[in-house]
Amino acid sequence: MKYVKATLRYFFAHFPKLMAIAIIPAAVVAFFMEPQGFGLVLTVSQLEDVQSFSDVFFLVFSRNLITRWPYMIFVSLLLILLCISYTMGVVEKHFRVGKFSLRQPFSNINNCFASAFKVFALLVVIYIVYKFLLVCVLTLLTYVLDNFYVADVAIAVVMAIASLAGFLFLLVLVRPIIYAAATMLVYGYYFKDALSVAIKITEKDRLELNIALIFPFAVYFTVSSLLVILNAPWIVLCLVHTLLIAVLVQYVTVYVLIAMFELSGIERRDVRRYY
Repeated sequence: MKYVKATLRYFFAHFPKLMAIAIIPAAVVAFFMEPQGFGLVLTVSQLEDVQSFSDVFFLVFSRNLITRWPYMIFVSLLLILLCISYTMGVVEKHFRVGKFSLRQPFSNINNCFASAFKVFALLVVIYIVYKFLLVCVLTLLTYVLDNFYVADVAIAVVMAIASLAGFLFLLVLVRPIIYAAATMLVYGYYFKDALSVAIKITEKDRLELNIALIFPFAVYFTVSSLLVILNAPWIVLCLVHTLLIAVLVQYVTVYVLIAMFELSGIERRDVRRYY
């Protein structure tokens, strides 16, 4: 749990400033993107109604979003990308010089945007492909279980377990890709070399790293799913998801940099050492 503790310690030490960077992008995503359960919480009735590819498509992408505000997909993703780039610049500079400052936002974003964009864009593509596969697999699973006259409650439990297990496996699978952003930023590598280095250095403390990465997603998924199950009002969903998204984005960004500095043996100037 050392990476969880180190990340939470840093995160809460700079909570107001980190939230100031993330709160507006998070609010936009919460309002437009319907991020309940990462979009992976699907009901039995939704899957039973799948008859064609268009039905699958609108389970992957919100029908309301696609038909009313399709441009907000790109706006929301761009705001999150800018948030990640800004935070990476601020935190990496803090680690190197020992001063946490939100000054020079454009400079921080410019320094980190290219490395963050490559990783972020790849992760978005992977998520979309994964969700298409998930919808198809769960639709088939629902059809098979229906033919065996399995109760809807039991089908829902099976689907929830399958969705969660698949998502956790996906997180572990993409962990080196996430680290590639930090290695590109710190060492100036191209993506291919950065990914190779990320795979190598994250072989150390693999279990600790996986726990620290899964932790915030597990909290998000649990709270978000409970809100859906309890049929919380729309305004409550928006407000809680705004906080969840802001915390998740900033936690993961901080976690990646803390772990990368630790695994690479790079001295952090923000940490007081007593000799």
